[in-house]
Amino acid sequence: MSRAHHAPAHALSLVAAAACWGTATAISKRAVDEIQPLTLLPIQLAVSVLALGIAVLVTRARLTWTPEHRHLGLLDSTAVAV
Repeated sequence: MSRAHHAPAHALSLVAAAACWGTATAISKRAVDEIQPLTLLPIQLAVSVLALGIAVLVTRARLTWTPEHRHLGLLDSTAVAV
């Protein structure tokens, strides 16, 4: 299949990701009024990991662990620690 054939699906994925991000931002702003930020963060991370896990299972995506992924994981872990 050509890349042009996948373009609508990719565009839809980007729109869905932006909508999820915007909705989560609005919900987080509201939730911080009632839940301490240090309590809210692990809840958000757990929900994100669960959602990604479900997506991997549903799509039967094959996960690989390359040196580039290790590097990105290290960068991400240092960003969370800061």
